[in-house]
Amino acid sequence: MTNAIDSAGGVAGCQAAVVAIDSSKQQLTSHKWKDVNKVTDLEIKGTSMTTYRAFGIGTGRAIDVT
Repeated sequence: MTNAIDSAGGVAGCQAAVVAIDSSKQQLTSHKWKDVNKVTDLEIKGTSMTTYRAFGIGTGRAIDVT
C-alpha cells in the first residue's frame, strides 16, 4: 500500500508509514448493546438512535439513548 501511495510522485495530501505493532499488549474486549444485534446501519438523531439490518430497508428499531 505504501508503494502505491508513494509511487509516481505520491498522492497529494496522503502519507503512509510501515510500523511494527506489539500485539501482546493489545486488550480485546467485547461490548454488547441491549436490544441490538446484526446491525449494519445506524442513524442518530437528537436523543434517539435507529438501527437497521440493511441500509434504507424497513423502519428500523428506535432506541432512546438518554
